[in-house]
Amino acid sequence: MLLVKQIHGMMNAVSWGILMPIGVMAARYMKTYGILDPTWFYVRVVCQTTGYFVGLIGGLGTAIYMARHTGMRTTPHTVIWLFLFALRFLQILALKARPDKDHKYRKYWNWYHHTMGYIVIILSVYNIYKGLAILHPGSCWKIAYTTIICAIAAFAIGMEILQFKKRWGGMFCKKTKDLEADQTVSIDVV
Repeated sequence: MLLVKQIHGMMNAVSWGILMPIGVMAARYMKTYGILDPTWFYVRVVCQTTGYFVGLIGGLGTAIYMARHTGMRTTPHTVIWLFLFALRFLQILALKARPDKDHKYRKYWNWYHHTMGYIVIILSVYNIYKGLAILHPGSCWKIAYTTIICAIAAFAIGMEILQFKKRWGGMFCKKTKDLEADQTVSIDVV
């Protein structure tokens, strides 16, 4: 029984807790660099699809095994997993309803897609820690996962800082008329 739970934990920590965030970061950060188009899309698809199906197998396989051998118990960890599975499935279905880039409803679809994606990532990380609390694998596993998540978060923060001006700089920076006239100066004045 313990081995099944350990395999379940490793599969879901890697799929939902590492591959899914990396897939999100591929879409968010790689696509801003034209040279990486369409590579970012394939990286994202591989990470997200692998994460989804490995997580599905890890969660569903364990649920079936547990139900047959110990009886099914509903815990917050299980309920969160079912909710995550439903959200990810809705994300997949939403891809079929995605409007064209220039469609007037595309911004709403993007808002939905991004919001659901971030909710899935946050709940996934939370549920992994819930699973660690249930399993009691020893502090080394919790430290290892925390280190990986912190590294992913640090990378994301670094990329947000690097891309801040590219994404939002136009809103906060403007050139004065004197600087616009002088082609030798390329400093933005805030």
